[in-house]
Amino acid sequence: MTELSRGDLDGLRQAMLLGTARRPLAPPQALAPLLAAAPEADPALALLALAGQRLRFERAAVPSPEMPEAARRLHADPRPLLPASARRTLSRLVGVTDKALAPAVVPAALRRLARAGFRPHPFDLPRLLPFVQAAPESHGLAERAFIALADTPEEGRAGLAGEIDAENWTGFPKAHRRLFLGRLRRHDPAAGRALLEGVFPSETAAMRAELLAALAVGLGPDDLPFLQTLAGDRADSVKTVAARLAARVAGTSGHAARLADAAACFRREAGAGRSILRLLGVGGEGRVTFVAPGGVKPAEQHGAVLRLFEGLSLPALCAQAGLDIGALLAALPEDDVVFWALHATAVEEADATSLSALTERRLGQGQAYPSAFVLTRLAAHAPAPLSAGAARALLQGAAWQALLQHYRAADTPAQLKDDGRLVLTAALLPASALPAFLEAIGPLQAGTTRAARALAEFVAGIDS
Repeated sequence: MTELSRGDLDGLRQAMLLGTARRPLAPPQALAPLLAAAPEADPALALLALAGQRLRFERAAVPSPEMPEAARRLHADPRPLLPASARRTLSRLVGVTDKALAPAVVPAALRRLARAGFRPHPFDLPRLLPFVQAAPESHGLAERAFIALADTPEEGRAGLAGEIDAENWTGFPKAHRRLFLGRLRRHDPAAGRALLEGVFPSETAAMRAELLAALAVGLGPDDLPFLQTLAGDRADSVKTVAARLAARVAGTSGHAARLADAAACFRREAGAGRSILRLLGVGGEGRVTFVAPGGVKPAEQHGAVLRLFEGLSLPALCAQAGLDIGALLAALPEDDVVFWALHATAVEEADATSLSALTERRLGQGQAYPSAFVLTRLAAHAPAPLSAGAARALLQGAAWQALLQHYRAADTPAQLKDDGRLVLTAALLPASALPAFLEAIGPLQAGTTRAARALAEFVAGIDS
């Protein structure tokens, strides 16, 4: 078999491109015997055919594109992938959930997924992207890497390190930095403040305000000097956050007076019989009631109560009032002003104990079942599912039974549609309560319960 070198072929091709008049065609030495065997044939045609065949079968070396760092990191996440059965259920949940409810329901499912120790399948992340972005507290390496690949304006290409720490935290997206700073403050407030002070001058105004708000976790008198220095910050948003936090520092005169006034709103009712029993040391503490502060016009009552309780923590209020959490929450008024003020503070301070207590109290309060708006706010910040006892009480309560009866008696499409109360209830329940939940909604029409059933089956599949 005759073989031609790369140089021989390149010479033939060059001669044909330039023309044989400019560059005479010189057959390679290896082909001389073959061409001599057919003297009547035009050697130029044979050489042209040979060069053409070579071009036809020659494959140019195409360099493989370099895999982006984010793609490599996406597959380096050590968490196990979501099981196939749960993947199917999650996909069904996304498909059947009403568009208006999906921004609350799907992130709740992703938070449950993260708590169970799984990560989403890479093939599912494109569809889940907007919901993943709405639940930064559930992000692992896979979610951060996919957001980086999506190249969203806010997230960019940051946050591809395996774990966030004090050395690399400035390279992470804003929400992750605030969550990290809050976690650090929970264990070591001084270290968290020092870390923030070190980067504060170089951050944008929006980032400074966001990170400064994380000082609400573990807030104390030692933070006051730093907060006072920010009174002259160039950004109004930063000055506003600093002033709000400074007013909440325990031990300051303004905070102490407001805390005392708020605690005075909780009063024990005690008749003469109860007073005698207490003097004898035979139980009887009396029911705690809430009495709104006096001296305020009725039209201004709501704003006055909000200003009084805003920024006060539930543990500090209980300590000042000499009440346990259960007694104080049981006395909260029905108008929700005090409840949501305490809830907002618990969210800012990442107080999981208070958030759980407030959530369980709100779900067990009143004769009417909480609205979808209330359930959305509770589910968005619940640090964990309801306790088994609270879930059992909820599903056995009169308000839940009334909600089921509402759907059983519905006879129009608008009435039959789940307005969010069923599916968001499933988002709050522990896995142990889901069989009872599914049994309770079983008699309802399939169109009413399909999203709630999908979420309950998804949670049961990953928490069992």
